[in-house]
Amino acid sequence: MPSTLETFLLAGALSFVLAVTGWLAFKTLWDIRHHREHGQNEAVRMTLSGCEAAELIARDPDLVILDVRSGKAYAGGHIPGATLLDGDQTGHLSNLDRAAPYLIYCAGGYRSRKVFGEMVKLGFKRLYNLDRGFLGWRLAGREIEKSR
Repeated sequence: MPSTLETFLLAGALSFVLAVTGWLAFKTLWDIRHHREHGQNEAVRMTLSGCEAAELIARDPDLVILDVRSGKAYAGGHIPGATLLDGDQTGHLSNLDRAAPYLIYCAGGYRSRKVFGEMVKLGFKRLYNLDRGFLGWRLAGREIEKSR
């Protein structure tokens, strides 16, 4: 049987975990709501789950979806409407419209986070990184498109 002190410490730790989890959920929802209310004038840079990304794609017709995997991976399947920007050709980032919204993804999330960071440095305002990349998209049960 746990002592009173152990019970107190366990309850405190659980309360802390719940508070942090609640805060993170609140902040994510606040960021999404804030973006909806303030639109394109504010810098928005966030990571989205596969489900959140699908909602953004459906909601924002101006969204540019950048696939930063290899051409071979892109041909094997990609998010519908995605444009291939081969991860080795990120020098072309400076040619893109900095005011347009971008959803960036790769195979698992590493390369897209690098490209995301480069785009932040270049002054892009509306950036979304797909958490876990194409894998996260597939795990969310979202449809894919294959090149012909």
